[in-house]
Amino acid sequence: MITLTNGFPQGPNGLIVPNGSIKMQLNVDGTIIANPGGFVAADIPVVFQFDKNGALIQPAKIWSNEELDPQNTAGLGTFYLVTFYDQNGAILNNTPLWWIFPETIGATVDISQMVAISTVGGNVIYYPRSVGNSGTVTSVAFVGDGVVDSATPSTPVTISGNITATILTQSANTVLAGPTTGVAAAPTFRALVAADIPTTASIWNNLQNATADLTLANTTFNTTFNQTSTVNWIWANITAATNSVPQNSPIIKLEGTYWTGSVSAVDIWAVQNVVASGTNPTSTLTFSHSGSTGAAVVVFPPAVALVGAGSVNPLLTLKGSSSGSASLSVASNAGSPNALLLPSATPVTGQVIFGTGGNPASMSWVTAATTKTQVDLTAQNAAITTTVLAASVTAGQFRLNWNAKVTTVDGASSTLGALTIVYTDPDSVVQTITCAAQLSGGTIATTATTNMTATVLLGVPLLLNCKTGTNITYAFAYASGTPGTMIYNLHIDLETFVG
Repeated sequence: MITLTNGFPQGPNGLIVPNGSIKMQLNVDGTIIANPGGFVAADIPVVFQFDKNGALIQPAKIWSNEELDPQNTAGLGTFYLVTFYDQNGAILNNTPLWWIFPETIGATVDISQMVAISTVGGNVIYYPRSVGNSGTVTSVAFVGDGVVDSATPSTPVTISGNITATILTQSANTVLAGPTTGVAAAPTFRALVAADIPTTASIWNNLQNATADLTLANTTFNTTFNQTSTVNWIWANITAATNSVPQNSPIIKLEGTYWTGSVSAVDIWAVQNVVASGTNPTSTLTFSHSGSTGAAVVVFPPAVALVGAGSVNPLLTLKGSSSGSASLSVASNAGSPNALLLPSATPVTGQVIFGTGGNPASMSWVTAATTKTQVDLTAQNAAITTTVLAASVTAGQFRLNWNAKVTTVDGASSTLGALTIVYTDPDSVVQTITCAAQLSGGTIATTATTNMTATVLLGVPLLLNCKTGTNITYAFAYASGTPGTMIYNLHIDLETFVG
């Protein structure tokens, strides 16, 4: 049990009520937890008297709520309903107070120090002011963990004041973080590693303008820049130009190293957009080389084409030095080049100067422009009726190539072809051509009936001489044992020669 002392209940006028009493009654029946146990009935109150000064007359002992069952999840399941009376038995508090004593056996509680701690269902629960106190605090200081804050105690506060932690100094470029790998552990100060940076972090968006030269030393690692669309990568000189002072682009340098015979040296290919002065001047993409005194060779892949943009015809100009000539070489990997030598002066348009040494000769050539019409039909399962291949053509020669192939066979039989081409010749005669083709066995035919996925018609090329303003049409025959079952592809290329 615990001992209750003092009291000093106050009346309505704030004065002590002497010779009064206090009634304490459990909210529910309780059982005593400690041996030998026992029962405390909720309907039997405990009443204590106050003396003339309003203090409890001893002995005044009661079971604490810590000593009784039931207990709830917070550790206390009972409370006392408390009512004060004056010396005449009049009730001083119309609604009983809810008091809880969490002290252990043998404790002494000053009931004049009961304070409101919490509210349950609109009722205020009172606890002794000394709840949780087991001694007297004379000073408070801060002691760090020795990692972030100093483990040396701070200046203690004995009455009032501020407690200040001392942050430990750390090495440059370190952060407070968990381990670099493995299971979770207490954080320490360490350098960042690659795994610390989220893959979604947009590093590029946070790059700032450089204040000095930048060098990316990647040793043996590849560097890859991936895009998901046709965006631009721009290397720009953004300084404004004037009529007399153009601004060339930054120089892109491709550097390697070579052996001079005594030391390693740098060999450089440089690429730059060089802009002349004036209004709408010449813009020249330049390739320059320095370093090795051996041959400087630019190698292109096979079948390189020089193509003009839109309606602009491409112009390839070879110029030698002021006293020499330019050389265009054509050779196999194993052979010697056959040089076309051009004089330093600008050649006549449409003329190539070629030969050897100082005895050049001239040759003229005529270029021929071509246009192409293509038909690429797949997954066809029916005949193709007459269809315009080229409408209102210009007079000239037209080369036609074609092929067809079975991709899905019929269960019984099928016939692929024939292809029919209709055009009008310069004499206004309408020509209807049933096109010949080579079969896979090498024979020439107009149709194929082998009904296999290997069934193919490789069309014999045709050269059509057409009248201006007329159409070229095509049609393709088809048969399948079960209509629509056999499926085929048809490809037609029509090339127009003008010039």
